[in-house]
Amino acid sequence: MIKNADVVKIASLYGSYDQKDIYILKQNFKLYNINNQKETSELKILDFPLSDYLYYTIKIDDSLSAPLNILKAGYYDTFRENGKYTPVPSPEFTKKDSTEKKTYIKIVFDKETLLDKLEFSVKGGPYFLRKATLYEPKERKTIILKTEYYLKEISKTILSSVNENSIVLPSLKTKELLLVIENKDNPALTIDSITGFHLNRYMIAWLEKDKQYNLKFGNENSIAPKYDLNYFKDSIPSSIPELKYGAIVSLKKEEIKVGARVFTNQNIIWIAIGAVVLLLGTMSVKMVKETVGKKNQ
Repeated sequence: MIKNADVVKIASLYGSYDQKDIYILKQNFKLYNINNQKETSELKILDFPLSDYLYYTIKIDDSLSAPLNILKAGYYDTFRENGKYTPVPSPEFTKKDSTEKKTYIKIVFDKETLLDKLEFSVKGGPYFLRKATLYEPKERKTIILKTEYYLKEISKTILSSVNENSIVLPSLKTKELLLVIENKDNPALTIDSITGFHLNRYMIAWLEKDKQYNLKFGNENSIAPKYDLNYFKDSIPSSIPELKYGAIVSLKKEEIKVGARVFTNQNIIWIAIGAVVLLLGTMSVKMVKETVGKKNQ
């Protein structure tokens, strides 16, 4: 972190294990554009080759101007954490081996399911490696409004005897999938089981003690709410309690009973239409008679 300064400096970075023997890491790089328009200091990030030195030294050439006001120095440590998954109800699947040296696995879930990963338990010879493609059956209307069925490619993968046989999916919501395995001249593989998973997703909310909360979801047309908490992400503790949800209850719309209203009864509607037609007919005949009578006078 450096105080703003309209200057260009030449610097070099060194590393050491014991602060006695010093080795060069990056030489004669420029420190410039130290000008933060919103604050009085600027954060400068220095990229350098991968190293494991215990001590680092930055030497800045101050021969042509006064030194920079360096407030603090440090490093960023990044790490990668794999997401946690929860299994969904197991699908049913059927297998068909074709004469085209391919195996077709039809995968069907009991309802539309959000999938982030599929895992396959595969058996074959001691060594196998097969290319496979995952498809989703889809339908669309042609120009002449005819329904057309086609296969949409979702992902390509390799089924192997040495790796975990899984496919990471792009949050796919579907009920049916088709896996096509290319066997070439090898015996067909045996699929013992298929397991679907969805990635655990978390919501952060400020909740008060001894209060009951309900979480409503499932409306695809709803708009995501905007809360003030979104502006205070840096104030949220890294470790917060995790709540488990209770039973999921379907909120069904109240059914309107047939006959509960007058105009939902078809017999009453037809009687009303007949009465209107009769009334209009009577009025028309009366008007015609009155017109003819006036002409005769």
